[in-house]
Amino acid sequence: MAITLTLKNGKTVDIRERLKVRHTQDAAEYSDLRVSSDRKDLSVNVVKSRVANTAVRIMSWTLTDDDGKSIHWPQLDFKKQCEVLTALWDDQFDEVATAVSAEVEKIDALRVAEKNAIADGENELTTSSPSAS
Repeated sequence: MAITLTLKNGKTVDIRERLKVRHTQDAAEYSDLRVSSDRKDLSVNVVKSRVANTAVRIMSWTLTDDDGKSIHWPQLDFKKQCEVLTALWDDQFDEVATAVSAEVEKIDALRVAEKNAIADGENELTTSSPSAS
């Protein structure tokens, strides 16, 4: 399912509501995610992580360059998607990444609320149901 975000300039970005495992894997690899041998320390390139986590969510967009020409969004090539994002002006990328990140936070919060509601409902059902004896 896609969610359409509208940016300040009226341009739109369509993002994925859910990710596949390959999206998560692509983002981790691009972000230079590393775990120490003792598994106690984690390191990541923060800038690359922001680019990757934005790229895996975007499905399409209506962004234009300074001349008003459409900026092509490569549909199936994650590395090219990252290249497109890193070629944007810093403020343009920041607006897109911030909008995507804010929406992902909303999606995550809704999922947590749904899981909690289900868990609360299951607990009520199991504790209030009559015994079989």
